[in-house]
Amino acid sequence: MASTRNDPQDKYADKFLEAANDWDLERLYKDLEEAKQDFDPGTYRKRLTEPEKAFLRGFLCGYSLREIADECDKTYGSLRNQLTNGLYRYVAKLTGWEDNDKKLNYLRIPQLLEKAGYKGKPVPQPSDYYVERPPIEEQCYEEIEEPGALLRIKAPQGMGKTLLITRILKKSEQQGYRQVYLNLLDANEADLKDLDSFLRWFCDGVRRGLIPSTQLPENWQHNRVNNKKCKDYFEDYLLSQIEHPVVLGMDVVDRIFRYSSIAEEFLSMLRSWHEEAKVYELWQKLRLVMAYSTEVYIPIAAHKSPFNVGLSVELQEFSEKQVHDLVKVHGLDWDSAEVKKLMKLVGGHPYLVGLALKKIPLQGIRIEELLGVATTPAGIYHNHLQRLLENLEKHPKLVAAMQKIVKATEGVQIEPDFAFQLYSMGLVKLNNEGLTPRCKLYQEYFGIRL
Repeated sequence: MASTRNDPQDKYADKFLEAANDWDLERLYKDLEEAKQDFDPGTYRKRLTEPEKAFLRGFLCGYSLREIADECDKTYGSLRNQLTNGLYRYVAKLTGWEDNDKKLNYLRIPQLLEKAGYKGKPVPQPSDYYVERPPIEEQCYEEIEEPGALLRIKAPQGMGKTLLITRILKKSEQQGYRQVYLNLLDANEADLKDLDSFLRWFCDGVRRGLIPSTQLPENWQHNRVNNKKCKDYFEDYLLSQIEHPVVLGMDVVDRIFRYSSIAEEFLSMLRSWHEEAKVYELWQKLRLVMAYSTEVYIPIAAHKSPFNVGLSVELQEFSEKQVHDLVKVHGLDWDSAEVKKLMKLVGGHPYLVGLALKKIPLQGIRIEELLGVATTPAGIYHNHLQRLLENLEKHPKLVAAMQKIVKATEGVQIEPDFAFQLYSMGLVKLNNEGLTPRCKLYQEYFGIRL
């Protein structure tokens, strides 16, 4: 029998959904998440929570603060405090609200966001343009057609792993497959305290993506969950109930690497599921997609690891032609010399290139102006660079390692653990000669700041 216990995420996911009729919510969520990074820095990108999305939708539908509090089963005071320290600040940052004499309140949120262009049906944006990196996409599409497939996508932060997973899931939908996307950033610290808590979070996320009308097994309320129970749940409640193949996309898998007791068991379980598909038809329905930023530095036996089976793809930087194509999509009339100037600073780093092409037309600046202040507080990369610096400064040994790298004239050899961490943050390139700064922007900025 399934439990009737309400899931805390489900509690908010269906609130004020009518906001989607008049607002471009997908783009708004994405841009507010970008604004959120300035207030909540960390190693990993912070996402909007389901409660934050629900409160926002309530405002956009015209509900009062008290009405939203009542609907979401919160007190007026607790909701107000939560908004003051969170959503209000993100909206103010996104919309450029700078009136220090007036407090931003919920009444102004719809006005500000409408003025910023978020009201109305979604329209194609330059940022929606996907840059193909042949032959990677076709390899991925072919892999998920294989029974029991296991696809691994590796690249540092900001290289486009999430976009590729989204692309794969859309392709699988066109083929009639079911899809689930799980971002491990959505697991909070309580979900990561032990294997039992994490497997509950994992199974519940898959449940909500596939069969949201059901609940987790009732007997889980009084018993600890292990790999065996998780496997049984997939067999009895999910795979046996679904006719078509299921593509499970797991993003930021490296989030669990530092939780060794969870990581070793969970990753071994994924490997065993992949092996089950070689024998049992039921498990052939499941196709796994894993995205991560760094090498696996946890001890795990080769025969239990999912990182030495299936198909592995590693995302590279954009080529000059790909950057030129992006320039055209953004409506900029650049010649090859201007493209080269940008790439001399940031290489073909997808995030850094994309940020420049987004900001230049918005701010009405020329490429030379951007380059002149790139490493200063006035530059478009300031917030991004500041977040990276704050993350580095939490780890003195990483600071020391990065100092060596930015000051060296050739590749530097450092401890593998530090190398993996700097690589996963997107700060360095790995090659046979050692580590070098990923781009001139990072070399100049950290050369000054460290």
